[in-house]
Amino acid sequence: MISLAVDIGAESGRVVAGQLTNGKLQIEEVCRFPNNPVHIDKTLRWSIQELVKNVRDGISLRPDARSVGVDTWGVDYVLLDEEHNLIEQPFHYRDSRTNGVMQRLATPSLYQETGIQFLPFNTIFQLASCPASAFAKAKHFLTIPDYIHHQISADRKIVCEYTNATTTQLLDAKTGSWSKSLLDQLGLDNSLFPPIIQSGTSLGKTANGIQELIAPACHDTGSAVVAIPSTSNDVAWISSGTWSILGVEHPAPLITDDSYRLNYTNEGGVFGTVRLCKNVMGLWILQECRRGWGEVTYADLQIEATQSTSIGSLFDPDDARFLAPSSDASKMEDRIFAYLKETNQRTPQTRGEMVRLILESLANKYRENIDKLEVLIGRRLNAIHIFGGGGQNALLNQLTASACQRPVIAGPVEATAIGNLLMQMISLGEISNLREAREIVRNSFDCPVFEPEK
Repeated sequence: MISLAVDIGAESGRVVAGQLTNGKLQIEEVCRFPNNPVHIDKTLRWSIQELVKNVRDGISLRPDARSVGVDTWGVDYVLLDEEHNLIEQPFHYRDSRTNGVMQRLATPSLYQETGIQFLPFNTIFQLASCPASAFAKAKHFLTIPDYIHHQISADRKIVCEYTNATTTQLLDAKTGSWSKSLLDQLGLDNSLFPPIIQSGTSLGKTANGIQELIAPACHDTGSAVVAIPSTSNDVAWISSGTWSILGVEHPAPLITDDSYRLNYTNEGGVFGTVRLCKNVMGLWILQECRRGWGEVTYADLQIEATQSTSIGSLFDPDDARFLAPSSDASKMEDRIFAYLKETNQRTPQTRGEMVRLILESLANKYRENIDKLEVLIGRRLNAIHIFGGGGQNALLNQLTASACQRPVIAGPVEATAIGNLLMQMISLGEISNLREAREIVRNSFDCPVFEPEK
């Protein structure tokens, strides 16, 4: 029996088919499609109708599938009118309209209520940046994966899946429901926000009446963590892609003065768990540099970096200057040069040295955050699982193992799609529970180990 995972990231989306055969999960990519932001009246938006079309086209290629579920990035949203029509193209989280909003609204009490890391693009700050007129016609709020589910379903249900809803920073961490006090402070009509459902909930049939529509962990990191091939509590994980999200699975929200000071987040997980984690500016910086370099593959860049030696410099990937997309006036490579000059460090002389510098800086950032995470949870983390697209970068994996002085287990590469599929199979009764799902991952995929070097 085949299930379909629709996994959409900040650069592209894909449809992946999966089925269990003799206790092992077999997966196959059905199709892939781009996900490019669009500029509308000096704002940065998502082309959501094109995404929905690509999803419909993709799942139509496998009419033999019995179920489908969608996961995407977090924080972004759509507003619908009374007839469930889209009011406007959804904003991209990197749009500049939120500049300065977080600094105005971020307070200890906000963190105490939500347990969510302060990031300038969190949904709460996006909504606070909008004029009241933006909500004049709005009757429904949906996150991006919930809207895609709405569009491809027969029943057009208005619901928000829990793991993705937590990224809005609008939920009460203790109750797992929308925070009325926060919505009131923002002047938002509480009726805009729909019921919250748990991962694995059936949403009925797809519009073609063939597939069962099942909400997986709709936040992509939530799905990826489902696919960790380990049942140990003493491992950290890094979801490595455009963003790097580093953390551990925790039994309950950890909201303390230290977690507030270190800006760690408590995002919802499956089956009552919490993802205690932190966003790091990931491979976005390399992606933007590559865009400026023209036609060159990531594989070629990795070779160039491997053949280069370290220049001994480092930069902070989370510096605010690296958040916005590159432009002719401000290329990502130029921003790195500026940072190094400001901090009196050597600058790279070749493209290979630049790539190595980016990867070394990421590995060092991982080390800093794992050290802090150990302080928060009060125990040693003995290994690191790296999954997602960045898990294919052998040099980054080795640099991370050496920087953190812990073995790195790389993979599975397609962890997000795999976790999406596993949650559908649990919902359908084909897999009993999360522990069995992770044992299936361990038995189905080869995950190379990178030992630390001095």
